[in-house]
Amino acid sequence: MPSIEIINVISEVKIYNLNDEDQTVILRGANRSNPVVLFLHGGPGSPEFPAFYAYNRDLERQLTFAHWEQRGSGLSYHDEVDWSKVTLEQLVSDGISLSEKLGEEFGQDKVYLLGHSWGTMLGMHMIKARPDLFHAFFAVGQVSNQRLGEKLSYEWVLDQAEQDGNEDAVEELSPLNPMMDVNDPAYMDYILAERKWVDHYGGSFKQGSIMMEFVQLLLLTPEYSLSTKLNYVSGNLNTLEKLWPTVLTNNLFETVPAVEVPVYIFQGSNDYQTPYPLARQYFDSLDAPTKEFFTFDNSAHGVMYEEPEKFNQLILDLVRNR
Repeated sequence: MPSIEIINVISEVKIYNLNDEDQTVILRGANRSNPVVLFLHGGPGSPEFPAFYAYNRDLERQLTFAHWEQRGSGLSYHDEVDWSKVTLEQLVSDGISLSEKLGEEFGQDKVYLLGHSWGTMLGMHMIKARPDLFHAFFAVGQVSNQRLGEKLSYEWVLDQAEQDGNEDAVEELSPLNPMMDVNDPAYMDYILAERKWVDHYGGSFKQGSIMMEFVQLLLLTPEYSLSTKLNYVSGNLNTLEKLWPTVLTNNLFETVPAVEVPVYIFQGSNDYQTPYPLARQYFDSLDAPTKEFFTFDNSAHGVMYEEPEKFNQLILDLVRNR
């Protein structure tokens, strides 16, 4: 007869209707009775289940993860997406609806929230709106004032290129303007060019780029159909284009200066996508009932993939000690 652990294992790709839009969630865990963590991916528009499963699946032994593929992204992308509804406000509402449904489904009055990059902006607004739904928020690569963050990132990477004598990088970076109009369609070209060199100089992944590995993991992920894999980039680019002006103009120092939920920020010291100094300043200014800031000295923007053992242990310790 199967053990209770086997009976309670969950590995499911499930559709939830969130505010009249079907959206996909990948549920993973060793025991349905474990605490539930809702994962908010970055991007915007870049689901991270393949990478998270590869690097952080040990967490599934003690926690149940709900990997939400946000409206217009990944498994929730389709040809009829209403892009006028892909807004911060709508995604906050979708995330709150999903949190309520997960609590009901798993018999828990609150869930944990884990956000990466764009997911930290989304998550901060979610816990501000409905603090009653969440035990705590784990924020990785904290967005704060991304308009200023882009300026700091650009100045850093150009300085790296000049010190390195990298003429190709300097030639490509020099004409760029991180302070251009946020609604200028050319901003997407800026992001692609600037981030290429940030990645090159370790501001995305300090220990060397793992972007190609991420692509391989995506292609090998059985939860994604062939069509989903082919459409992944379309969902990413469309969502990024739609939401990037919001990322640049929604300054969390002003819009979310205080919350009623414990907040734990995990930041790589070499992060130049959401620059470390700004994340630290936001943490220092944030009014929260409990807050802690964890520095990862061997990481940049993806601490859970660069230092997974340290990250995983911290998450488990924080959940246990609540």
